Amino acid sequence: MTTRYDSELYGWTQEQADLLRSGRLAELDTKNLLAEIESIAAFYPE
Repeated sequence: MTTRYDSELYGWTQEQADLLRSGRLAELDTKNLLAEIESIAAFYPE
C-alpha cells in the first residue's frame, strides 16, 4: 500500500506540520516523522 509519505513528500510534510501546530499528536505519522528527523540530524553531526 502506498502512503502519502511515499507518493507526495511535500504534501506529507505540510500535513505533519499542520497536525503539530494544531496539537493533534495522535494523528502524526510518527514512524516516518522520526525517520525524517533522524536523517536531517545525520547532516549535522556533533
